[in-house]
Amino acid sequence: MNNCLDDSNCCSGKKSVDVHEIRNLMGKAWGIDSAKISIDAKFNEFPSWDSLGHVNLLVALEQEYNISISYQTITELISIPRIIEFLNK
Repeated sequence: MNNCLDDSNCCSGKKSVDVHEIRNLMGKAWGIDSAKISIDAKFNEFPSWDSLGHVNLLVALEQEYNISISYQTITELISIPRIIEFLNK
């Protein structure tokens, strides 16, 4: 599996991930309409993004982007901008 935190060039050549992609993935992971997810949504500040929702989102990210997310990174992916930054490294 690829881990873009360890190698800044590992994601080069791939298209950039954007906010709409992440919102769509969140909607699928949480079983809700992605239009209900604000681009400012944050962990524990959005009803579906509680601890269980966070785990579901991380599993969805790992599966969608064929990556492995370290424990340290799990605690850092607490907003849409941080997720996008991580995936675009």
